[in-house]
Amino acid sequence: NFQLILICLMGQTFSDCNVCQTNQVACINSTSFHLCFGDGTPHRDQLYHCLEGFDCTNLTAICVQKSGQRPPSCGDTSKCGQCSANINYLFACQSRGIFQMCYGATRPTGKFGYCPTGTVCDATSTAICVPEVEGQALTCDLN
Repeated sequence: NFQLILICLMGQTFSDCNVCQTNQVACINSTSFHLCFGDGTPHRDQLYHCLEGFDCTNLTAICVQKSGQRPPSCGDTSKCGQCSANINYLFACQSRGIFQMCYGATRPTGKFGYCPTGTVCDATSTAICVPEVEGQALTCDLN
């Protein structure tokens, strides 16, 4: 019984970007989506946005209030550009592969840096760019 509950919860939290979900939307990031209309294809002619403070999910309501217990279906962007995401305020991830230095300040400054191919920006690491691993949590899940 516990395993069934866990499987149900897992099914509500993780999905791929730009893929039609059971609620007939394809989240393109943590707050925006395209409609699917039951044909399994995201219709990109109209882009919809969740209200401020809401995440795009695979739940019936589509946009659900942000929660630390439930990440968005696609692309967590809550830590993008946040120096505080790194314990030493060293840098901020601006996307999956772009970073900017913070030098201990609360706002990033200066030129953008680019992670080498096959790596992603990871604010939990002092290495800035780490090897990309399928299914890993990303600091700033924007392409």
